[in-house]
Amino acid sequence: MRYSAGIFFIAASTLLLEISLSRVFSVVFFHHFAFLIISTALFGFGFSGVYLFFRKPSPEKLDRYLGVAAILFGLTALIIYRILLVMPAQSEELMQRPELIVRLLLNYALLAIPFYFSGYVVSAILSSFSEISGKLYAYDLIGAALGCLSVLWLIPAIGGSGAVVLASLIAAISAMIFAGRNKIVFLCAAAFAIGCLLLIPQAEKL
Repeated sequence: MRYSAGIFFIAASTLLLEISLSRVFSVVFFHHFAFLIISTALFGFGFSGVYLFFRKPSPEKLDRYLGVAAILFGLTALIIYRILLVMPAQSEELMQRPELIVRLLLNYALLAIPFYFSGYVVSAILSSFSEISGKLYAYDLIGAALGCLSVLWLIPAIGGSGAVVLASLIAAISAMIFAGRNKIVFLCAAAFAIGCLLLIPQAEKL
């Protein structure tokens, strides 16, 4: 049950982040490239699957790895989101300075990092509990669906930046669930969750 709840929250936070970023970047960048976030997310997921093929965590370390990966997902999402807001690239600039295409590609390469960590969590759970993978995948899909639908209410209520921070908060909750008896991971996740909760009212100032 604990892993079902954890995969539910990490899937919800992943899709909430992905769609929120596409909405924000359609304004900060330009709508033609905003939807590349979907491809970038899939690249991050795929890369995590390749890594797990070679370095699958042992059962005794699984909870710690899942908790740490969930925290890193939320943390890197906030850090990279802030970096990209500081270095936007408008379409007019690309027309006048083609070298900025390299920066745009770098921006999307950075965006793959948080999705690598969320993909790691989902892939590690499904591969570690293959006997109940159908049940776990159902929770994953339900969480992803709710994460998508929540954007309709969250962005008007707390803004795009607020939705990104909330996605990190949900990731921290999933990390607390995965932590189990690992007190260090649990306390780190709890501290991160509190920080995100305090940041949401100030998110639009990011």
